Amino acid sequence: MSNLNKRMFENNIEEKWLDKLWPFLSSNKMIANFKAIKGQKSFNIVYPPYEDCFKAFKLTPWDDIKVVIIGQYPYNDGSADGLAYSASRVVNYPTALVNIILEVEEDCYNGLNIERVCNPNLAGWAKQGVLMLNTAFTVERKKLGNHNVFWNDFTQEVFRLLREEKTGLIYLLWGDHPKSYKKYISEKFNYILESGDPHNLQNKKNTDLFRQCKHFSKTNDIIMQNNGPELCIDWGI
Repeated sequence: MSNLNKRMFENNIEEKWLDKLWPFLSSNKMIANFKAIKGQKSFNIVYPPYEDCFKAFKLTPWDDIKVVIIGQYPYNDGSADGLAYSASRVVNYPTALVNIILEVEEDCYNGLNIERVCNPNLAGWAKQGVLMLNTAFTVERKKLGNHNVFWNDFTQEVFRLLREEKTGLIYLLWGDHPKSYKKYISEKFNYILESGDPHNLQNKKNTDLFRQCKHFSKTNDIIMQNNGPELCIDWGI
């Protein structure tokens, strides 16, 4: 890692994203963090695989960003694929993903969309301009967010770039952790939709719920109003 080369990232991060992120990726602090993560891989299993760590920046080019969905750390059971909430290497359907799929079906498809039920891979959203952003990009097997410390500054740099160079984005903040990043978002020049955490099961006593938030249709309403129907997200793929 001491000879970090930009070409090491070219297959994993879209070109314009890489140009913007490179000054921070190549900083001494990030090089030290990469070394620490590599060291942990010597005696622990780390998810996701390296080629998927930056998938959000590969599948959603800088110029195409319309929506930002903020997650947490990758799933720690081997199903993580580099996109927030997505689980294309699914072992067991995570609770959050189940709730997200059900909410999409109820919000956009009147409760029935068989193709979506069978597909835990959310890459189709990413390719339409939905930045599926975890706030940590690696995690150890069966550990809860233990790599957050390695990624906090990098994630803040991503938010700085978005705040200073993008306007009109729609941010979806689901739960306390994503909401803690609200301070890095310019509310004056963007849209923010907030709800409860999709990791939580439905509870009648819990008034801050994810289900029935209707964020998917609300997002498309905003896009349609500003840009027309042709740029709306097809949440069913």
